[in-house]
Amino acid sequence: MLKRIRENLIALISVLIAVSALFYSTWCLEVTERNRNMRIASFETLRTLTDLQLLVDYAYYDKDAERGNPIKDWSYVNDLSETISPDVKVKSDMLYKSWQEHWENISKQTEAQEAITSKIARTRESILAVMKSLD
Repeated sequence: MLKRIRENLIALISVLIAVSALFYSTWCLEVTERNRNMRIASFETLRTLTDLQLLVDYAYYDKDAERGNPIKDWSYVNDLSETISPDVKVKSDMLYKSWQEHWENISKQTEAQEAITSKIARTRESILAVMKSLD
């Protein structure tokens, strides 16, 4: 028995290395895919946050009823944050709550504009921190 193991030792080591390489390769592909999905969601959410900030700015500073229409552009507060990280999701939820509380007064009250703008900034910072941490 010991003689057979010695005779096939190179084959056994080769199989062990092949299986290990397969598991490592699969793990790397999963990490790469997760990071790619997080990056795509992050870029899309950043773009959306920029659009939302523009809406707030048009409504508050320019009093532009068309480009700053909070009803038309309600969709800018989205759910992509769930795919990024728990911290981003918390920040996005805070932005959503602030939006619900203040959207009607964006063009009229400085406090409403500042509340939403600060939540947009916090969400953006959280997303950028996640993107910097990706492999």
